[in-house]
Amino acid sequence: LSIGVGMALGLRLDRRPSRVYVIMGDGELSEGQLWEAAMAARRFHVDNLTGIVDRNRVQATGPTKDIFDIPDIERKWEACGWHVMTVNGHDVPQVLDALDAAERVKGRPAVIVADTVKGKGISFAEHNAAFHNGIMTEEQYRQAMAELDARRAELARA
Repeated sequence: LSIGVGMALGLRLDRRPSRVYVIMGDGELSEGQLWEAAMAARRFHVDNLTGIVDRNRVQATGPTKDIFDIPDIERKWEACGWHVMTVNGHDVPQVLDALDAAERVKGRPAVIVADTVKGKGISFAEHNAAFHNGIMTEEQYRQAMAELDARRAELARA
């Protein structure tokens, strides 16, 4: 987020209409520098910046509630002066609507809290921290591909 704030400020100084998007995991929100950047973005009215928080409630070593719980993420962002929206991160139209709405926010940055399921669509990986950065076995890979193919076929029939 610190880099994103700097990039957005640089674009504003250059009078460029571009936007900066920063994707953050909910486990990453335990970092102090992130909140310093969030407050700086509000202080400098960085309205060409959109943050996206992937709230899947799992980080590399386990559930976020067990590692470093940050309850009510939305209120924390609001307290830092950001415009906050919450969406189902698996609902593409909702995400696109929120991205469009963020672009219309003036005078302050916007953040989209996207509720997601880590490993969505793969039964053994859903909500499983082992698949945050782990490697599948060949058997797990075959099972995952079969589950994804079945879901793809289901969607094609709909």
